[in-house]
Amino acid sequence: MKPYLSRLVLPLILILGFLAPGKVQASRGAPSSADFGYGVRVDLDGKQVLESLPALSTLRVDWIGIDFNWSARWPDSQSQPDLQILDQVMQFAQQANISVLLSITNAPAWASTPQGPDPAMTAWFATNLARRYPALRAIELFPQANIRQAWGAIPDPGAYLNLLRGTRAALRDANLDILLAAGGLAPLSTHPDNGDLDDLTFLRGLYQTGGLDQTTVISLRLPELTGDPLQSPENSSPGEGQQHILRHYEEIRQVMLENHHASGILWITHFSGPSGKIHGGESATLEPQKQTLWLIQAYRLMRAQLYIGAAFYGQLNPSAHPEGETFSLIRSDSSRNPFFEVLGRLIAQNNQEFIGSPDFSEPQLKYIHKDRD
Repeated sequence: MKPYLSRLVLPLILILGFLAPGKVQASRGAPSSADFGYGVRVDLDGKQVLESLPALSTLRVDWIGIDFNWSARWPDSQSQPDLQILDQVMQFAQQANISVLLSITNAPAWASTPQGPDPAMTAWFATNLARRYPALRAIELFPQANIRQAWGAIPDPGAYLNLLRGTRAALRDANLDILLAAGGLAPLSTHPDNGDLDDLTFLRGLYQTGGLDQTTVISLRLPELTGDPLQSPENSSPGEGQQHILRHYEEIRQVMLENHHASGILWITHFSGPSGKIHGGESATLEPQKQTLWLIQAYRLMRAQLYIGAAFYGQLNPSAHPEGETFSLIRSDSSRNPFFEVLGRLIAQNNQEFIGSPDFSEPQLKYIHKDRD
């Protein structure tokens, strides 16, 4: 064992423990499932985290998505990590029989190298998290790895693949059945930093360095969207926001096919509707009715694509930022976003006994695609 690893073993044993997850059925959205998976992200640093969790049982979601800021939760390797809120969310998920996707972000200085997050430390940490939390079914390693700020160094597909390969091997050696969602690819911002890589370029680089054998699920994040959900990449004019349309996932899929990865699936691990930040004229989509119709069409499109395994709605509880309730399903006053009930009915389509019930009679649900072709 490397010296810097041995210094951390005792505190991690004490804090994380070694609890082996039990056998569970394949979660919807996983490669071994034919069903589309519905996920909702929980903001650990947001408002009303624990108070909002029961809503996930009401919705009957398949997945909870969580961003775990490694540096913020464990800045000093000689101190104990702050896992209190994560423990409580994970306990809820286990009791509610909801699978969890944990997205590890922002490696601390003691687990970083000049090339990015340390592969050995990442593999070690991910393995121990998987041992602790039975509800943990998937891990997304450093989403937005094509963005310099998120990766912590100049993005490098080869370095990312090395980290992915090491973590996969560590989980396999520990006999832990954890799915790895690779990339967390994200379109470049309208003002990218020097060194940021276009997500399509990064994905091609991942395949060119041997990623085909290491990737089952490619993950894509679309936190800032613009345009109509039906807008296709072919009909998009070059310029601001071009890759920030929903159907950018088709361009990602094309790169997968070009690299003989037809068997791979795509997860949209974060998305929400247009916020008006890219094109100010879209602020009208923030009106509850228009927002709901946009999201219904978006889900209709994603669910119809057999290569998209799961999609994670961006926000359950409001974030700590002033605009934190723009798309959150639960508001600060505990009221529900109008889309909440519609999302519940969309999810109910995965349960055959709900299809055709009176819940689907509302006019706006005429947009819902009931049969996944």
